[in-house]
Amino acid sequence: MRDDRVRARRRRGYGAVVARRRDRDLVAFDVSSDAAPPSSAAAPPPRPGPVARWRAADPTARRRAARRVAVGALVVVVAAGVGVATVAEQRGERLRAAPGGVVSLDGPLAPVWGATVHDVAAVLPAGGLATVEGEQVVARDVATGALRWQVVLGADVTCGPRPRPGSSAEWATPAGLVTCVHGTGAGRAVTVLDTDGGVVGTRALPAPDDGGAAPVVVPGADGSLVVAHHDTRLDDVLEFATSQDAFEQIPRVVPDDVSARVVVVDALTGRTRAEVPVRVDARFDGLRCYRQRPVTPEPTGRGSAFVSDLTLPAPVASPSVVLYEGCGVAGAATYDGVDLGVAAPDRLTVWVAGDPQQPDRDGFVTGDGTRVVSAGGDVALDVPEGDLLAAAATDGRSSLRFARVGSGSLVALDGETERWRAAAADPWVLAATRDVVVVGGQGVVVAFAADGGAPLWQVAPEGREWWPVGAVTDGRTVVTGRVELRDGVPFPSLLRVDLSTGEWTTQELRGDQPVLPVAVDGHLLLLDVTAVDATRRYDVTSVRVLAPR
Repeated sequence: MRDDRVRARRRRGYGAVVARRRDRDLVAFDVSSDAAPPSSAAAPPPRPGPVARWRAADPTARRRAARRVAVGALVVVVAAGVGVATVAEQRGERLRAAPGGVVSLDGPLAPVWGATVHDVAAVLPAGGLATVEGEQVVARDVATGALRWQVVLGADVTCGPRPRPGSSAEWATPAGLVTCVHGTGAGRAVTVLDTDGGVVGTRALPAPDDGGAAPVVVPGADGSLVVAHHDTRLDDVLEFATSQDAFEQIPRVVPDDVSARVVVVDALTGRTRAEVPVRVDARFDGLRCYRQRPVTPEPTGRGSAFVSDLTLPAPVASPSVVLYEGCGVAGAATYDGVDLGVAAPDRLTVWVAGDPQQPDRDGFVTGDGTRVVSAGGDVALDVPEGDLLAAAATDGRSSLRFARVGSGSLVALDGETERWRAAAADPWVLAATRDVVVVGGQGVVVAFAADGGAPLWQVAPEGREWWPVGAVTDGRTVVTGRVELRDGVPFPSLLRVDLSTGEWTTQELRGDQPVLPVAVDGHLLLLDVTAVDATRRYDVTSVRVLAPR
């Protein structure tokens, strides 16, 4: 009967009809012409609507159909959810790997955990941070503050490789080993730890030869030590009747001869791995060699007795480079000994944004900021004009590099090609995202469009003299540290700006010293920082993690 009805409908000119035979593996298609409309007189009675068909169907069939619909809907919802989750996971991974990248700054920031420390030791894999606290090294999970491990080493502990305060790329680069120098006198030793706190090895450090001055030893990257031998032939102590005499005479102190040798050695074997090229520093004067003792009253009433001690610099051994500067010599190199040259004088004091010498995506920035060299020393980029600036924070999607020309222009570069140029007083790049470039200077933060340099917004909170210190971003918001001087005392706060609108808020912080925001594994970490000097040496007194409420 069914085949007869199908043939009848074909004769009446109906469109494509699917006829299912009892053999369910076979399906027949009617491909007759649809050009002629059916005759209204011959039209079959209308089919029941979907609701009527549902009600008339066998209950078992209804349940099966309902299950098919429910399962289909669930598959769609789950697929959509998986898609959203995948995008979110990819975004999170990108931001965790990006220098200065934080997964979320969406909402007011509240403390998660904090700790009083003596030093930062190293950034660890999988979102870990190792710090020095008294006689031990302590490793915590950055996200929660949960303890991972702790190792007691003894007195006078210093560990590395410590990231530089302005080098966001180094805070995003976990160390493979933690090297620590510890002990005093004849008990001075070096211990290398793996990232789980296991002791790889320990070696006693040799005493100075023939009673000479002990070399300065600091822990470096990849299980290394950086050792500096520095001979100035200057007096160990200078004494002056008054502080005025000291300030007049110390700058005139110039050694007849100065020499230094800085080497990278294997911490456990002592074998030399590389030598850091150093050269005489033309900017030298006695102020870079002597440190004032606490002033004591001078009994004659003419002023205060002033005593200054010869203080030689310690090398800076970061996760990526070795720097040495002070008391007549200067140099910078990779751990393989590739010469990075000497930084220009006006670049040494800058740590508020991106460190000029932080690693570049294609290698290393030279000390004068005009070139990028590969790990092998080959020139990867010559800056056409000005000197390179590293962004303090990125979202992992910016392809631009930046250069400062003079004190009033910022240039955006694609390779060596200039894409745009904007006027900005003493610019430092706080953040670079796919769409926005944020530039900071004293008392102001300005944004430019990444694709053409058009000005977008400007933020200039009222207050006394202030400047931005470091930055982090999630691609939608930038947060920068803000230090305001009130009667010469620094008051820290955070400045939070919406990248799309320029709307901003501030959040006061406790303390009276600069607070540096950095990103570790996608989390916002605040460092209470003291004693940052021209060669990026610094002290950290506490660490805090903030997250949106």
